Amino acid sequence: MIGGFWRLFVEVDLSSEGVNVKTYDVELAKKFIGGTGLATKILYDEVGPRVDPFDEDNVLIASSGPLVATGAPMACRVDLVTRSPLTGLIGLSNAGGFWASHLKRSGYDMVIIRGQARSPLYIWINDGKVELRDACEIWSRYDAWSTVEAVRRDVEEHYGIKDLSVMAIGPAGENLVRYASVVVDKYHVAGRCGCGAVLGKKKVKAIAIHGSRKVPLANPQKFREAVMKALRRILQDPSYKLFSSFASLPLSEKIMRKGALPGRNWQTAEVKNWNARMTLEAAVRYIVPKGRADLREARCSHCPVQCFNQVEVDEGPFKGLKIGGGTFVRPILEFGAKCGVSGIPAAWRCRELCNRLGLDEASAACAVAFAMEMRQRGRIGGGGTGELKLAWGSDEEVFKVLRWIAYREGIGNLLADGVAAAAKRIGGDAEEAAIVVKNMELMGSDPRVGSRAWHLGTLINPRGGDNVRTTHFGIEGKHFESVGFHTRVNDELLVEWLDMPREVKRGIFGDPPVIDEHTFKGKALMVKWYSLLTTVMNALGVCIFASMGLDALGPTHYAEMYSAATGLELGPGELMKAGERIFNLQRMYNARMGARKEMDVWPSRFYTPMTDGPARGACLSRDAVEEALCEVYELMGWDRQSGLPTKRKLEELELTAEACMLY
Repeated sequence: MIGGFWRLFVEVDLSSEGVNVKTYDVELAKKFIGGTGLATKILYDEVGPRVDPFDEDNVLIASSGPLVATGAPMACRVDLVTRSPLTGLIGLSNAGGFWASHLKRSGYDMVIIRGQARSPLYIWINDGKVELRDACEIWSRYDAWSTVEAVRRDVEEHYGIKDLSVMAIGPAGENLVRYASVVVDKYHVAGRCGCGAVLGKKKVKAIAIHGSRKVPLANPQKFREAVMKALRRILQDPSYKLFSSFASLPLSEKIMRKGALPGRNWQTAEVKNWNARMTLEAAVRYIVPKGRADLREARCSHCPVQCFNQVEVDEGPFKGLKIGGGTFVRPILEFGAKCGVSGIPAAWRCRELCNRLGLDEASAACAVAFAMEMRQRGRIGGGGTGELKLAWGSDEEVFKVLRWIAYREGIGNLLADGVAAAAKRIGGDAEEAAIVVKNMELMGSDPRVGSRAWHLGTLINPRGGDNVRTTHFGIEGKHFESVGFHTRVNDELLVEWLDMPREVKRGIFGDPPVIDEHTFKGKALMVKWYSLLTTVMNALGVCIFASMGLDALGPTHYAEMYSAATGLELGPGELMKAGERIFNLQRMYNARMGARKEMDVWPSRFYTPMTDGPARGACLSRDAVEEALCEVYELMGWDRQSGLPTKRKLEELELTAEACMLY
């Protein structure tokens, strides 16, 4: 018996309004794990360099990994795969909540959307039955949140079903903003790569889904034992309580103290009154205790951590603001540092606007900050900005530019195609202010300051501009002073805790182990390890915070759950090898789209010294980065000159058939 998989996917051809259900071979599932692995394989085979991201031949694949809806802890993620309209490379996006579980319980592992509809519609999947429903009344009238509510009402009225999940686009997707996101049940967002724009071009306003089937398990008893073992690890993790309570928000103060804030589009590391305005200290009064949280949409299925905390503002100009995911550091860094908004409630308002409009908040914040720097330099003005001064720290102007981007109005039309494209149109020194990697706006902290593996992972991330597909969080730079560990003992205990082979631990941390975020020593191996582990988690449908926000789970636990759920015996090493196969296939896809080593680079700004802050004078060394990157290439089995996987590596990974399209 094969469990975990239905081995079925549903194809929705919008051009012909046809729906087809197809099966796939179990060996393919084993070779690519499932989820995003299978979706990558389909994209690689079907969407070549002659297919523009906005062509009807481009596909958007929503996948649910083999552990989703089985009861495996933190297995709740839907992965979206397409050719990105922002980068032209592989578009990989991911969201939590309940959508993936409904997809799996509907009887499908994937939904593949092809073609383009003649008029706006939404897709309704009800326990395996697929229907295309008219969406003309909500197209161009409803934002993403209103769309979720409208679709829920429509489904309840016509089918009497209340238990469903809805992914939707906002005006940014409708207007083909190249970094438009897909919003899942209001608060969970699949962002970064422009999947919302692909749906907008296909005229799909939403995909609603309800599933009630029980996912089969090959060995239920063995699976329960593996799940309980994994759950105990999660609850025993030293970071569990802190991360469950506050998610990544505590990083805000740490990033400020070490001088890595991306202030004013990475022009300064000093942001006035940061501690009082933009850290946990400023946020804690607004965090709703989990027992009183009333936003069901802010939770994720089968998650014992529930880090997506609700916040509610009860005073001041943002009184009444209520949103899920408020304790994540991203909107604080993106809008608080890059754009200089007034405080943490203003940053949350930016997050709410991005969710409603269907904008990726990292790319949108970078676009606003870029425009502000261009105005600062006198490079833009007049009719393009209208009455806006684009002054750093103006909340209302940030809100207005976000709306202009979503509707392609005024300067928003320039910014809607991405910062790299906007800089080229402006010309001159504008490209120096375009902080992008692989044409995707860079999110997070300043790479000139520590966290060498964290930032090195950004350069080889297949989708560009962040490290969420490689080294996000990881072990680097973690400290647990709150539980009384001495630093050296902390390093030893923490490394011992990791589910990682001893030879890998020695290669990364040394013997005795030392965790040092300021050196490149051992970091190439760390980048490889976490890149493959992250790929495994995405293919399984597991939240990456199980192994990165926390350090609880690793390949041993995933292999045990996968093998018991599916009946396909894969050991930890074999599972990581499958992750390596997927990661290399994603690299190969980008190579087919024209990417080479020249795209694995930092913007020039990071090779100049920082002018202020605790890390004043810090800068990246081109020689040191090149040496570390080449070390990653060698460990990956990639050519040092081109950055391409070698034929020998592809033979080892059984990707020789796919290599025919590359070589």
